[in-house]
Amino acid sequence: MSRVNSNVTGLVSPTTFRTNWENLRKPNKIVLSGLYYKYSEFKPNAPNNTITITNGKLYDKFINVVWQNPYNEKQVFAMTSPIIKFNKLAMQVQLPSSLWYTNQASTVQSITIDFSDGLGYQTTTFGQIINVNYTSPGLKEWKYKLTLTNGQVLYSHSKIFIDANVTVVRKSFANRFNQQ
Repeated sequence: MSRVNSNVTGLVSPTTFRTNWENLRKPNKIVLSGLYYKYSEFKPNAPNNTITITNGKLYDKFINVVWQNPYNEKQVFAMTSPIIKFNKLAMQVQLPSSLWYTNQASTVQSITIDFSDGLGYQTTTFGQIINVNYTSPGLKEWKYKLTLTNGQVLYSHSKIFIDANVTVVRKSFANRFNQQ
């Protein structure tokens, strides 16, 4: 995260962010964090075309009293877990509102997550606990889908390694046990 002005609301220092995230962690629970921002960047051809640079300062440019927009509007969506390895097949997952950062809250229609558990995308609301269960350990890709009120869909993903000690009963042993 970055900002040009130090008093921009909604952006927190990395130290505060980490403290907030760690305070919400609990055993068997994974707390997600995410962001969706719109931002502007200077167009590559802005100098001398849509802005004037004089003595190291930038000035808006007007042609026939029409402002020349020097910006491209961009957007970014990202979500992730604070961990990359979990040692159980079952867990609770939550996206608290205090770890969701955006400057476009009114344009977010829904957030859905596919945990690669065979259930597909599940809608989540802030603070909701989602129970996730796997039948086997391994690398899992979590896919996040942000749907905006204008119908646009943005995607993000992260990976987590499920490294659970799964007790495997050999069939021959089980059959021998059942015959006694």
